[in-house]
Amino acid sequence: MKVRIAVVLMIVGLWLPQGAAFAGPADTANGSIAGTITADKGPVVAVRLKATDAGRKMSYVVFSNHGKYHIFNLPAGSYQVAALEDNFVSTTAAVDLKAGETRTADIALTARKPAQKAELVDFNVLYPPAPGRELLLKHCIGCHSIEHIPIHAMRPKSEQEWRRAVGVMFKPSPGSRKVAVVSNKTVTPEEQETIVKYLAANFGENSKPLDMRRDALSLDEDALSHAVYFQYDLDPPISLQENTTFASKTSPVIWMVGANRHNLVSINLADPYHAVARNWPIPQPANDAVGAYAISGSMGLIFWCDMAKSAMGELNPETGEMHEYDLPTLGAPHTSDVDSKGNIWFSELYTSNKVGRLNPKTKKIAEWTPAPNIKTAGFYGLVVDQRDRVWSAGISSSIIAGYDPQADKWTVYPTPTQPSGPRRITVDSKGKVWFAESIGDALGMLDPDTGKITEYRIPLAHAGQHGVQADLHDDLWVSLRAYNVLERFDQKTKQVAYFPYPVPGGHSSKIERDDQGDLVLQVSGECRGSCSVGSQYPRTVSILKPNGNVPNRASPQN
Repeated sequence: MKVRIAVVLMIVGLWLPQGAAFAGPADTANGSIAGTITADKGPVVAVRLKATDAGRKMSYVVFSNHGKYHIFNLPAGSYQVAALEDNFVSTTAAVDLKAGETRTADIALTARKPAQKAELVDFNVLYPPAPGRELLLKHCIGCHSIEHIPIHAMRPKSEQEWRRAVGVMFKPSPGSRKVAVVSNKTVTPEEQETIVKYLAANFGENSKPLDMRRDALSLDEDALSHAVYFQYDLDPPISLQENTTFASKTSPVIWMVGANRHNLVSINLADPYHAVARNWPIPQPANDAVGAYAISGSMGLIFWCDMAKSAMGELNPETGEMHEYDLPTLGAPHTSDVDSKGNIWFSELYTSNKVGRLNPKTKKIAEWTPAPNIKTAGFYGLVVDQRDRVWSAGISSSIIAGYDPQADKWTVYPTPTQPSGPRRITVDSKGKVWFAESIGDALGMLDPDTGKITEYRIPLAHAGQHGVQADLHDDLWVSLRAYNVLERFDQKTKQVAYFPYPVPGGHSSKIERDDQGDLVLQVSGECRGSCSVGSQYPRTVSILKPNGNVPNRASPQN
Protein backbone atom coordinates (compact mmCIF):
# COMPACT_ATOMS: atom_id res chain seq x y z
CA MET A 1 0.00 0.00 0.00
CA LYS A 2 1.45 3.34 -1.02
CA VAL A 3 1.63 5.92 1.78
CA ARG A 4 2.20 9.63 1.33
CA ILE A 5 3.31 11.75 4.29
CA ALA A 6 3.40 15.48 4.84
CA VAL A 7 3.72 17.79 7.83
CA VAL A 8 1.71 20.96 8.27
CA LEU A 9 3.50 23.61 10.32
CA MET A 10 1.74 24.43 13.58
CA ILE A 11 0.93 27.88 14.91
CA VAL A 12 1.50 28.04 18.66
CA GLY A 13 -1.67 28.19 20.68
CA LEU A 14 -4.00 27.53 17.76
CA TRP A 15 -4.85 23.87 18.38
CA LEU A 16 -8.41 23.53 19.48
CA PRO A 17 -9.40 22.72 23.08
CA GLN A 18 -11.48 19.67 23.89
CA GLY A 19 -14.74 20.17 25.74
CA ALA A 20 -18.48 20.32 25.30
CA ALA A 21 -19.95 20.62 21.83
CA PHE A 22 -21.26 23.95 20.59
CA ALA A 23 -24.00 25.33 22.84
CA GLY A 24 -24.62 28.66 21.13
CA PRO A 25 -24.72 32.24 22.37
CA ALA A 26 -26.99 32.17 25.36
CA ASP A 27 -25.70 32.61 28.89
CA THR A 28 -25.64 36.41 29.04
CA ALA A 29 -27.77 37.23 25.99
CA ASN A 30 -30.82 39.01 27.33
CA GLY A 31 -31.59 41.89 25.00
CA SER A 32 -33.88 41.84 21.97
CA ILE A 33 -34.74 43.72 18.78
CA ALA A 34 -38.30 43.85 17.44
CA GLY A 35 -40.25 45.69 14.80
CA THR A 36 -42.61 45.60 11.88
CA ILE A 37 -41.80 44.86 8.27
CA THR A 38 -43.70 46.33 5.35
CA ALA A 39 -43.48 46.00 1.57
CA ASP A 40 -44.61 48.30 -1.22
CA LYS A 41 -45.83 45.31 -3.22
CA GLY A 42 -47.36 41.98 -2.25
CA PRO A 43 -47.83 40.30 1.15
CA VAL A 44 -45.16 40.02 3.83
CA VAL A 45 -44.85 36.31 4.70
CA ALA A 46 -42.01 34.69 6.65
CA VAL A 47 -39.44 37.27 5.59
CA ARG A 48 -35.85 36.75 6.79
CA LEU A 49 -34.60 39.39 9.23
CA LYS A 50 -30.86 39.51 9.77
CA ALA A 51 -29.19 41.28 12.69
CA THR A 52 -25.44 41.56 12.09
CA ASP A 53 -23.00 42.13 14.95
CA ALA A 54 -19.92 43.21 13.00
CA GLY A 55 -17.80 43.48 16.13
CA ARG A 56 -18.26 39.81 16.92
CA LYS A 57 -18.35 38.75 13.24
CA MET A 58 -21.66 36.98 13.58
CA SER A 59 -25.31 37.38 12.62
CA TYR A 60 -28.74 36.19 13.74
CA VAL A 61 -31.42 35.35 11.18
CA VAL A 62 -35.09 34.98 12.15
CA PHE A 63 -38.42 35.07 10.29
CA SER A 64 -41.34 37.49 10.44
CA ASN A 65 -44.78 36.48 11.69
CA HIS A 66 -47.80 38.42 10.39
CA GLY A 67 -45.68 41.43 9.49
CA LYS A 68 -43.77 41.56 12.79
CA TYR A 69 -40.50 40.10 14.00
CA HIS A 70 -38.66 39.69 17.29
CA ILE A 71 -35.05 38.58 17.79
CA PHE A 72 -34.55 37.39 21.35
CA ASN A 73 -31.51 36.62 23.53
CA LEU A 74 -29.09 39.07 21.94
CA PRO A 75 -25.93 40.19 23.72
CA ALA A 76 -25.34 43.92 24.09
CA GLY A 77 -23.72 45.37 21.00
CA SER A 78 -24.12 47.36 17.80
CA TYR A 79 -26.30 45.74 15.13
CA GLN A 80 -27.25 46.33 11.52
CA VAL A 81 -30.76 44.98 10.90
CA ALA A 82 -32.14 44.32 7.41
CA ALA A 83 -34.41 41.92 5.55
CA LEU A 84 -33.20 39.37 3.01
CA GLU A 85 -35.89 38.64 0.45
CA ASP A 86 -35.76 37.72 -3.22
CA ASN A 87 -36.67 40.57 -5.57
CA PHE A 88 -36.81 43.19 -2.82
CA VAL A 89 -34.45 45.89 -1.54
CA SER A 90 -34.47 46.39 2.23
CA THR A 91 -33.86 49.38 4.44
CA THR A 92 -31.18 48.91 7.10
CA ALA A 93 -31.55 49.97 10.71
CA ALA A 94 -28.60 50.63 13.03
CA VAL A 95 -29.33 49.50 16.59
CA ASP A 96 -27.15 50.00 19.68
CA LEU A 97 -28.46 47.42 22.13
CA LYS A 98 -27.75 47.47 25.83
CA ALA A 99 -28.07 44.49 28.15
CA GLY A 100 -31.65 43.77 29.16
CA GLU A 101 -33.36 46.21 26.81
CA THR A 102 -35.65 45.79 23.80
CA ARG A 103 -35.11 48.12 20.86
CA THR A 104 -37.45 48.77 17.94
CA ALA A 105 -36.28 48.68 14.33
CA ASP A 106 -38.92 48.81 11.59
CA ILE A 107 -37.92 47.57 8.15
CA ALA A 108 -39.37 48.49 4.73
CA LEU A 109 -39.05 46.49 1.51
CA THR A 110 -39.14 47.95 -1.98
CA ALA A 111 -39.84 45.62 -4.90
CA ARG A 112 -37.33 45.39 -7.72
CA LYS A 113 -37.65 43.78 -11.12
CA PRO A 114 -36.79 40.06 -10.99
CA ALA A 115 -33.63 39.13 -12.83
CA GLN A 116 -35.45 36.30 -14.58
CA LYS A 117 -34.01 35.57 -18.01
CA ALA A 118 -35.32 32.05 -18.58
CA GLU A 119 -38.89 31.06 -19.38
CA LEU A 120 -40.42 28.96 -16.61
CA VAL A 121 -41.89 25.66 -17.81
CA ASP A 122 -43.00 22.31 -16.40
CA PHE A 123 -40.49 19.50 -16.00
CA ASN A 124 -41.82 17.57 -19.01
CA VAL A 125 -41.27 20.64 -21.19
CA LEU A 126 -37.82 21.30 -19.77
CA TYR A 127 -36.84 17.63 -20.19
CA PRO A 128 -39.25 16.11 -22.74
CA PRO A 129 -40.00 12.38 -22.25
CA ALA A 130 -37.74 10.23 -24.42
CA PRO A 131 -35.28 7.33 -24.05
CA GLY A 132 -32.50 9.89 -23.66
CA ARG A 133 -34.24 11.43 -20.65
CA GLU A 134 -34.58 8.04 -18.99
CA LEU A 135 -30.86 7.50 -19.36
CA LEU A 136 -30.18 10.97 -17.94
CA LEU A 137 -32.40 10.29 -14.94
CA LYS A 138 -30.71 7.00 -14.19
CA HIS A 139 -27.08 7.89 -14.79
CA CYS A 140 -26.64 11.67 -14.80
CA ILE A 141 -29.20 13.47 -12.63
CA GLY A 142 -27.42 12.38 -9.44
CA CYS A 143 -24.91 15.13 -10.16
CA HIS A 144 -26.73 17.15 -12.82
CA SER A 145 -30.05 17.70 -11.06
CA ILE A 146 -32.51 20.56 -11.55
CA GLU A 147 -30.38 22.86 -9.36
CA HIS A 148 -27.03 21.08 -8.86
CA ILE A 149 -24.88 21.58 -11.98
CA PRO A 150 -28.08 21.69 -14.06
CA ILE A 151 -27.75 20.68 -17.69
CA HIS A 152 -30.42 23.13 -18.85
CA ALA A 153 -28.49 26.04 -17.34
CA MET A 154 -25.28 25.22 -19.17
CA ARG A 155 -24.20 27.05 -22.30
CA PRO A 156 -26.10 25.73 -25.35
CA LYS A 157 -23.88 23.39 -27.36
CA SER A 158 -23.73 21.83 -30.78
CA GLU A 159 -24.10 18.08 -31.10
CA GLN A 160 -20.34 17.68 -31.39
CA GLU A 161 -19.75 19.83 -28.31
CA TRP A 162 -22.23 17.73 -26.33
CA ARG A 163 -20.48 14.59 -27.58
CA ARG A 164 -17.16 15.88 -26.21
CA ALA A 165 -18.77 16.95 -22.92
CA VAL A 166 -20.43 13.57 -22.42
CA GLY A 167 -17.23 11.75 -23.40
CA VAL A 168 -15.31 13.46 -20.60
CA MET A 169 -17.50 11.65 -18.05
CA PHE A 170 -16.30 8.26 -19.31
CA LYS A 171 -12.57 8.89 -18.97
CA PRO A 172 -10.15 9.58 -16.11
CA SER A 173 -9.00 13.18 -16.01
CA PRO A 174 -5.23 13.58 -15.41
CA GLY A 175 -4.60 16.05 -12.62
CA SER A 176 -8.26 15.96 -11.59
CA ARG A 177 -9.43 12.38 -10.92
CA LYS A 178 -8.01 8.92 -11.46
CA VAL A 179 -11.28 7.22 -12.40
CA ALA A 180 -14.06 7.92 -14.85
CA VAL A 181 -17.29 9.33 -13.45
CA VAL A 182 -19.36 6.80 -15.42
CA SER A 183 -18.31 3.39 -16.68
CA ASN A 184 -18.65 2.19 -20.27
CA LYS A 185 -19.88 -1.05 -18.72
CA THR A 186 -22.80 0.81 -17.16
CA VAL A 187 -23.71 3.05 -20.10
CA THR A 188 -22.94 1.50 -23.46
CA PRO A 189 -21.57 3.55 -26.37
CA GLU A 190 -24.99 3.30 -28.02
CA GLU A 191 -26.66 4.67 -24.91
CA GLN A 192 -24.08 7.45 -24.71
CA GLU A 193 -24.97 8.45 -28.24
CA THR A 194 -28.66 8.46 -27.30
CA ILE A 195 -27.84 10.90 -24.49
CA VAL A 196 -25.83 13.11 -26.86
CA LYS A 197 -28.67 13.25 -29.40
CA TYR A 198 -31.17 14.10 -26.66
CA LEU A 199 -29.03 16.92 -25.29
CA ALA A 200 -28.39 18.35 -28.74
CA ALA A 201 -32.11 18.25 -29.59
CA ASN A 202 -33.20 20.01 -26.41
CA PHE A 203 -30.20 22.12 -25.38
CA GLY A 204 -28.58 22.76 -28.74
CA GLU A 205 -26.99 25.90 -30.11
CA ASN A 206 -30.29 27.62 -30.91
CA SER A 207 -32.23 26.56 -27.81
CA LYS A 208 -33.80 29.30 -25.72
CA PRO A 209 -33.23 29.66 -21.94
CA LEU A 210 -35.68 27.56 -19.90
CA ASP A 211 -36.00 26.83 -16.21
CA MET A 212 -38.39 24.70 -14.16
CA ARG A 213 -41.58 26.17 -12.76
CA ARG A 214 -41.71 25.47 -9.03
CA ASP A 215 -44.75 24.59 -6.94
CA ALA A 216 -46.06 27.20 -4.51
CA LEU A 217 -44.28 26.96 -1.16
CA SER A 218 -46.46 27.20 1.96
CA LEU A 219 -44.62 28.49 5.03
CA ASP A 220 -45.80 28.17 8.64
CA GLU A 221 -45.00 31.60 10.09
CA ASP A 222 -45.74 30.56 13.67
CA ALA A 223 -43.21 27.72 13.53
CA LEU A 224 -40.64 29.79 11.67
CA SER A 225 -40.85 32.70 14.11
CA HIS A 226 -39.39 30.39 16.80
CA ALA A 227 -36.38 29.45 14.70
CA VAL A 228 -33.03 31.22 14.63
CA TYR A 229 -29.88 30.77 12.58
CA PHE A 230 -26.56 31.74 14.12
CA GLN A 231 -24.21 32.68 11.28
CA TYR A 232 -20.50 32.97 11.94
CA ASP A 233 -18.08 34.80 9.67
CA LEU A 234 -14.84 32.83 9.75
CA ASP A 235 -11.84 34.61 11.23
CA PRO A 236 -9.72 34.70 9.15
CA PRO A 237 -12.09 34.37 6.18
CA ILE A 238 -11.72 31.04 4.34
CA SER A 239 -14.05 29.89 1.55
CA LEU A 240 -15.76 26.54 2.14
CA GLN A 241 -17.42 23.71 0.26
CA GLU A 242 -21.07 23.18 1.20
CA ASN A 243 -21.24 19.40 1.49
CA THR A 244 -18.43 18.35 3.80
CA THR A 245 -19.42 19.25 7.36
CA PHE A 246 -18.23 17.19 10.32
CA ALA A 247 -19.41 18.30 13.76
CA SER A 248 -17.54 16.69 16.64
CA LYS A 249 -19.60 15.39 19.56
CA THR A 250 -16.76 15.93 22.06
CA SER A 251 -15.34 19.35 21.21
CA PRO A 252 -16.56 22.76 20.01
CA VAL A 253 -14.80 22.23 16.69
CA ILE A 254 -16.43 21.93 13.28
CA TRP A 255 -14.43 20.55 10.38
CA MET A 256 -15.06 21.38 6.74
CA VAL A 257 -13.30 21.28 3.37
CA GLY A 258 -12.08 24.37 1.55
CA ALA A 259 -13.75 25.61 -1.62
CA ASN A 260 -11.15 24.15 -3.99
CA ARG A 261 -10.96 20.83 -2.04
CA HIS A 262 -7.22 21.35 -1.50
CA ASN A 263 -7.47 22.07 2.21
CA LEU A 264 -9.25 21.19 5.44
CA VAL A 265 -10.70 23.93 7.65
CA SER A 266 -11.20 23.71 11.41
CA ILE A 267 -13.64 26.12 13.04
CA ASN A 268 -13.32 26.57 16.79
CA LEU A 269 -16.50 27.75 18.53
CA ALA A 270 -15.19 27.50 22.10
CA ASP A 271 -16.06 31.20 22.27
CA PRO A 272 -19.72 31.10 21.17
CA TYR A 273 -19.38 34.64 19.78
CA HIS A 274 -16.30 34.10 17.64
CA ALA A 275 -15.52 31.47 14.98
CA VAL A 276 -11.75 30.98 14.90
CA ALA A 277 -10.83 29.31 11.62
CA ARG A 278 -7.66 27.54 10.66
CA ASN A 279 -6.52 26.42 7.24
CA TRP A 280 -4.88 22.98 6.87
CA PRO A 281 -3.44 22.75 3.31
CA ILE A 282 -3.19 19.26 1.83
CA PRO A 283 0.13 18.84 -0.01
CA GLN A 284 -0.36 18.44 -3.74
CA PRO A 285 2.46 16.58 -5.53
CA ALA A 286 3.30 17.59 -9.07
CA ASN A 287 0.92 16.18 -11.68
CA ASP A 288 -1.38 14.84 -8.96
CA ALA A 289 -4.77 16.09 -7.86
CA VAL A 290 -6.28 16.75 -4.46
CA GLY A 291 -10.01 16.33 -4.04
CA ALA A 292 -10.89 16.26 -0.35
CA TYR A 293 -14.51 15.52 0.39
CA ALA A 294 -16.16 13.95 3.45
CA ILE A 295 -14.54 14.25 6.89
CA SER A 296 -14.74 12.00 9.95
CA GLY A 297 -12.93 11.94 13.28
CA SER A 298 -11.55 8.94 15.20
CA MET A 299 -9.04 8.45 18.01
CA GLY A 300 -8.05 12.12 18.01
CA LEU A 301 -7.35 12.06 14.27
CA ILE A 302 -9.22 13.64 11.36
CA PHE A 303 -9.82 11.56 8.22
CA TRP A 304 -10.96 12.70 4.81
CA CYS A 305 -12.04 11.05 1.57
CA ASP A 306 -9.87 12.12 -1.35
CA MET A 307 -12.00 11.55 -4.45
CA ALA A 308 -9.30 12.77 -6.85
CA LYS A 309 -6.41 10.70 -5.49
CA SER A 310 -8.43 7.52 -4.84
CA ALA A 311 -7.14 7.64 -1.27
CA MET A 312 -8.07 8.20 2.36
CA GLY A 313 -6.31 11.05 4.15
CA GLU A 314 -5.35 11.38 7.80
CA LEU A 315 -4.46 14.48 9.86
CA ASN A 316 -3.03 14.52 13.36
CA PRO A 317 -4.14 18.00 14.57
CA GLU A 318 -1.63 17.99 17.45
CA THR A 319 1.43 17.50 15.26
CA GLY A 320 0.15 18.67 11.89
CA GLU A 321 1.31 15.43 10.29
CA MET A 322 -0.69 14.28 7.27
CA HIS A 323 -0.78 10.84 5.62
CA GLU A 324 -2.68 9.51 2.62
CA TYR A 325 -3.44 5.82 2.05
CA ASP A 326 -4.24 4.59 -1.46
CA LEU A 327 -7.33 2.46 -1.95
CA PRO A 328 -6.58 -1.16 -2.97
CA THR A 329 -8.58 -0.59 -6.16
CA LEU A 330 -9.13 2.70 -7.97
CA GLY A 331 -12.27 4.44 -6.80
CA ALA A 332 -13.62 7.73 -5.53
CA PRO A 333 -14.21 7.62 -1.75
CA HIS A 334 -17.15 9.89 -1.08
CA THR A 335 -18.87 9.73 2.35
CA SER A 336 -17.52 8.35 5.63
CA ASP A 337 -18.61 7.42 9.14
CA VAL A 338 -17.05 5.77 12.19
CA ASP A 339 -17.99 2.55 13.99
CA SER A 340 -17.68 1.87 17.73
CA LYS A 341 -14.15 0.48 17.28
CA GLY A 342 -12.98 3.66 15.58
CA ASN A 343 -12.84 2.20 12.07
CA ILE A 344 -13.53 4.63 9.21
CA TRP A 345 -16.10 3.26 6.75
CA PHE A 346 -16.51 4.98 3.40
CA SER A 347 -18.59 4.71 0.24
CA GLU A 348 -17.03 4.69 -3.23
CA LEU A 349 -18.76 6.66 -5.96
CA TYR A 350 -18.26 6.86 -9.74
CA THR A 351 -17.27 3.60 -11.44
CA SER A 352 -16.58 1.64 -8.28
CA ASN A 353 -18.99 -0.88 -6.80
CA LYS A 354 -17.35 -0.97 -3.40
CA VAL A 355 -17.53 0.12 0.24
CA GLY A 356 -14.29 0.42 2.16
CA ARG A 357 -12.99 0.44 5.74
CA LEU A 358 -9.82 2.04 7.08
CA ASN A 359 -8.40 0.72 10.34
CA PRO A 360 -6.93 3.81 12.06
CA LYS A 361 -4.44 1.67 14.05
CA THR A 362 -3.00 -0.53 11.32
CA LYS A 363 -3.76 1.92 8.46
CA LYS A 364 -4.95 -1.01 6.37
CA ILE A 365 -7.90 -0.61 4.01
CA ALA A 366 -10.36 -3.41 3.29
CA GLU A 367 -13.00 -3.30 0.56
CA TRP A 368 -16.30 -5.08 -0.04
CA THR A 369 -18.53 -5.43 -3.09
CA PRO A 370 -22.03 -5.28 -1.57
CA ALA A 371 -23.89 -5.72 -4.87
CA PRO A 372 -21.76 -7.96 -7.13
CA ASN A 373 -24.54 -8.37 -9.70
CA ILE A 374 -24.76 -4.62 -10.34
CA LYS A 375 -22.29 -3.11 -12.80
CA THR A 376 -21.95 0.22 -11.00
CA ALA A 377 -23.78 0.77 -7.73
CA GLY A 378 -22.61 4.36 -7.25
CA PHE A 379 -22.45 4.26 -3.46
CA TYR A 380 -23.03 7.83 -2.26
CA GLY A 381 -24.17 8.39 1.33
CA LEU A 382 -23.02 6.10 4.16
CA VAL A 383 -23.83 5.80 7.86
CA VAL A 384 -22.98 3.40 10.71
CA ASP A 385 -25.86 2.63 13.08
CA GLN A 386 -26.01 1.92 16.82
CA ARG A 387 -25.22 -1.78 16.26
CA ASP A 388 -22.25 -1.07 13.98
CA ARG A 389 -24.26 -2.06 10.91
CA VAL A 390 -23.14 -0.14 7.84
CA TRP A 391 -25.67 1.35 5.43
CA SER A 392 -24.93 2.92 2.06
CA ALA A 393 -27.12 4.41 -0.65
CA GLY A 394 -26.50 3.44 -4.27
CA ILE A 395 -27.49 6.57 -6.17
CA SER A 396 -27.10 5.17 -9.69
CA SER A 397 -28.45 1.70 -8.84
CA SER A 398 -31.36 2.84 -6.61
CA ILE A 399 -30.51 0.43 -3.82
CA ILE A 400 -29.71 0.51 -0.11
CA ALA A 401 -26.93 -1.87 0.93
CA GLY A 402 -26.60 -2.99 4.55
CA TYR A 403 -23.71 -4.82 6.24
CA ASP A 404 -24.19 -6.91 9.38
CA PRO A 405 -20.77 -7.27 11.06
CA GLN A 406 -21.98 -10.14 13.25
CA ALA A 407 -22.94 -12.25 10.23
CA ASP A 408 -20.28 -10.67 7.97
CA LYS A 409 -22.98 -10.33 5.33
CA TRP A 410 -24.21 -7.65 2.95
CA THR A 411 -27.88 -7.39 1.99
CA VAL A 412 -29.22 -5.32 -0.89
CA TYR A 413 -32.63 -3.59 -0.73
CA PRO A 414 -33.93 -2.12 -4.02
CA THR A 415 -36.13 0.93 -3.52
CA PRO A 416 -39.81 0.55 -4.52
CA THR A 417 -39.49 3.45 -6.97
CA GLN A 418 -37.06 2.81 -9.83
CA PRO A 419 -35.03 4.86 -10.51
CA SER A 420 -35.13 6.74 -7.21
CA GLY A 421 -31.56 8.05 -6.81
CA PRO A 422 -31.08 7.63 -3.03
CA ARG A 423 -28.40 10.04 -1.94
CA ARG A 424 -27.64 10.95 1.70
CA ILE A 425 -28.57 8.54 4.50
CA THR A 426 -29.15 8.74 8.27
CA VAL A 427 -30.34 6.56 11.18
CA ASP A 428 -32.86 7.59 13.84
CA SER A 429 -32.73 6.66 17.54
CA LYS A 430 -34.71 3.44 16.92
CA GLY A 431 -32.33 2.23 14.22
CA LYS A 432 -34.58 3.02 11.26
CA VAL A 433 -32.59 3.94 8.14
CA TRP A 434 -33.72 7.07 6.28
CA PHE A 435 -32.57 8.36 2.90
CA ALA A 436 -33.39 11.14 0.44
CA GLU A 437 -34.50 10.03 -3.05
CA SER A 438 -33.21 12.69 -5.41
CA ILE A 439 -35.09 11.31 -8.43
CA GLY A 440 -38.04 9.60 -6.73
CA ASP A 441 -39.15 12.79 -4.95
CA ALA A 442 -39.51 10.90 -1.69
CA LEU A 443 -38.07 10.39 1.77
CA GLY A 444 -37.36 6.68 2.14
CA MET A 445 -37.29 4.61 5.33
CA LEU A 446 -35.84 1.10 5.62
CA ASP A 447 -36.84 -0.98 8.64
CA PRO A 448 -33.86 -3.32 9.21
CA ASP A 449 -36.01 -5.72 11.24
CA THR A 450 -38.42 -6.40 8.36
CA GLY A 451 -36.39 -5.34 5.34
CA LYS A 452 -39.35 -3.23 4.18
CA ILE A 453 -38.85 0.16 2.57
CA THR A 454 -41.55 2.83 2.94
CA GLU A 455 -41.48 5.93 0.75
CA TYR A 456 -43.01 9.22 1.90
CA ARG A 457 -43.64 11.50 -1.04
CA ILE A 458 -42.26 15.03 -0.90
CA PRO A 459 -45.24 17.39 -1.43
CA LEU A 460 -43.16 19.55 -3.79
CA ALA A 461 -42.41 18.27 -7.29
CA HIS A 462 -38.79 17.80 -8.40
CA ALA A 463 -37.56 19.21 -5.10
CA GLY A 464 -33.94 18.12 -5.47
CA GLN A 465 -33.66 16.18 -2.20
CA HIS A 466 -30.08 15.99 -1.03
CA GLY A 467 -29.02 15.89 2.63
CA VAL A 468 -31.02 14.17 5.38
CA GLN A 469 -30.53 14.12 9.16
CA ALA A 470 -32.56 12.76 12.09
CA ASP A 471 -32.81 15.15 15.04
CA LEU A 472 -33.09 14.39 18.76
CA HIS A 473 -36.87 14.04 18.41
CA ASP A 474 -36.50 11.65 15.45
CA ASP A 475 -37.91 14.25 13.07
CA LEU A 476 -36.16 14.12 9.71
CA TRP A 477 -34.58 17.17 8.11
CA VAL A 478 -34.15 17.10 4.33
CA SER A 479 -32.50 19.72 2.13
CA LEU A 480 -34.65 20.58 -0.89
CA ARG A 481 -32.30 22.29 -3.30
CA ALA A 482 -34.86 23.34 -5.92
CA TYR A 483 -36.82 25.29 -3.27
CA ASN A 484 -33.91 26.53 -1.12
CA VAL A 485 -35.44 25.18 2.08
CA LEU A 486 -34.99 22.53 4.72
CA GLU A 487 -38.00 20.25 5.13
CA ARG A 488 -38.82 18.93 8.59
CA PHE A 489 -40.73 15.64 8.46
CA ASP A 490 -42.55 14.69 11.67
CA GLN A 491 -42.46 10.90 11.99
CA LYS A 492 -45.48 10.80 14.30
CA THR A 493 -47.86 13.01 12.35
CA LYS A 494 -46.30 12.58 8.88
CA GLN A 495 -46.62 16.35 8.49
CA VAL A 496 -43.97 18.58 6.96
CA ALA A 497 -42.80 22.13 7.62
CA TYR A 498 -40.36 24.18 5.56
CA PHE A 499 -37.48 26.29 6.90
CA PRO A 500 -35.86 28.62 4.33
CA TYR A 501 -32.10 28.92 4.46
CA PRO A 502 -30.62 32.08 6.03
CA VAL A 503 -29.69 33.47 2.59
CA PRO A 504 -31.81 33.65 -0.57
CA GLY A 505 -30.89 30.85 -2.95
CA GLY A 506 -29.30 28.93 -0.09
CA HIS A 507 -28.54 25.22 -0.06
CA SER A 508 -26.65 22.74 2.11
CA SER A 509 -25.83 19.30 0.71
CA LYS A 510 -24.90 17.86 4.10
CA ILE A 511 -26.76 18.35 7.38
CA GLU A 512 -24.90 17.60 10.60
CA ARG A 513 -26.23 17.51 14.17
CA ASP A 514 -24.33 18.18 17.37
CA ASP A 515 -25.12 16.66 20.76
CA GLN A 516 -27.27 19.68 21.65
CA GLY A 517 -29.60 18.81 18.79
CA ASP A 518 -28.64 21.86 16.73
CA LEU A 519 -28.25 21.49 12.98
CA VAL A 520 -24.82 22.44 11.65
CA LEU A 521 -24.78 23.70 8.07
CA GLN A 522 -22.48 25.27 5.55
CA VAL A 523 -24.88 27.15 3.32
CA SER A 524 -23.99 28.09 -0.24
CA GLY A 525 -26.06 30.48 -2.28
CA GLU A 526 -26.15 34.17 -2.95
CA CYS A 527 -24.06 34.87 0.15
CA ARG A 528 -25.20 38.53 0.30
CA GLY A 529 -21.95 39.90 1.64
CA SER A 530 -20.81 36.71 3.37
CA CYS A 531 -18.38 35.88 0.57
CA SER A 532 -16.71 37.44 -2.42
CA VAL A 533 -18.82 38.89 -5.21
CA GLY A 534 -19.98 36.23 -7.63
CA SER A 535 -18.81 33.36 -5.44
CA GLN A 536 -21.07 30.54 -4.31
CA TYR A 537 -18.67 29.52 -1.54
CA PRO A 538 -19.43 31.37 1.70
CA ARG A 539 -16.98 32.05 4.45
CA THR A 540 -19.56 31.35 7.12
CA VAL A 541 -20.91 28.44 9.13
CA SER A 542 -24.55 28.34 10.22
CA ILE A 543 -26.17 26.76 13.28
CA LEU A 544 -29.96 26.29 13.16
CA LYS A 545 -31.94 26.12 16.40
CA PRO A 546 -35.52 25.38 15.25
CA ASN A 547 -36.93 26.50 18.61
CA GLY A 548 -34.19 28.85 19.76
CA ASN A 549 -35.84 32.24 19.15
CA VAL A 550 -37.94 32.49 22.30
CA PRO A 551 -38.05 35.12 25.09
CA ASN A 552 -36.25 35.03 28.41
CA ARG A 553 -34.28 31.88 27.78
CA ALA A 554 -31.03 31.58 29.68
CA SER A 555 -29.88 28.89 27.28
CA PRO A 556 -31.81 28.45 24.03
CA GLN A 557 -32.44 24.77 23.40
CA ASN A 558 -33.37 23.05 20.20
